[in-house]
Amino acid sequence: MKGISIGDLDQRITVQSNSDTRNSIGERITSWVTALECWANVQILKADEKVVGESERNGVTHNLIIRYSTVPKVKNRVIWKGYTLEIQNILPLDKYQEWMILECSSCLM
Repeated sequence: MKGISIGDLDQRITVQSNSDTRNSIGERITSWVTALECWANVQILKADEKVVGESERNGVTHNLIIRYSTVPKVKNRVIWKGYTLEIQNILPLDKYQEWMILECSSCLM
């Protein structure tokens, strides 16, 4: 996506990371904490965009373009309009590290 501008980021997203803790009897409890809230350009992929050549792109269903940040990590999750998406891959969009693409897949919660 060439020529992206800040005005193209029109959807609010929340990036969450998981945090493991132990309860009083030692059981592991996983909870999700907000790591970043930001604006994004959310692109829902069509069926033919999900397949590159002969292979599927790890179930990627959404591309989220955001301003560059060191916060998002693979396996973090994104909350967008009540949907939960798992980050599968993170790609730079430009050589100046102004923008990045979060390739995400839908999660069933």
